[in-house]
Amino acid sequence: MEVRHGKRAYPAGITATAEGFLVSFPDFPGYCGEASSLDEALRDASAVLERAISDCRARGEPLPAPSPRAWGQVLFTAIPDASVVSGDATHG
Repeated sequence: MEVRHGKRAYPAGITATAEGFLVSFPDFPGYCGEASSLDEALRDASAVLERAISDCRARGEPLPAPSPRAWGQVLFTAIPDASVVSGDATHG
């Protein structure tokens, strides 16, 4: 689990499809996005994560603990009381 200074880093899987790229967050089942380019998919992933966090809050549910990042996944850092601040595509 990656939690630092109140920030949580959620891993996202990015999969190439016939139409472009699919982004999904294993810690938030059902929250995904599609884009025609990888750059667009990375930008859209932030909005998907923000929506997932917002929906958890609206339902009064605690945010899930971030899963460990698997090779090839991108980390998106979220501040639970604010918004998603960045994506980190380094492997780890």
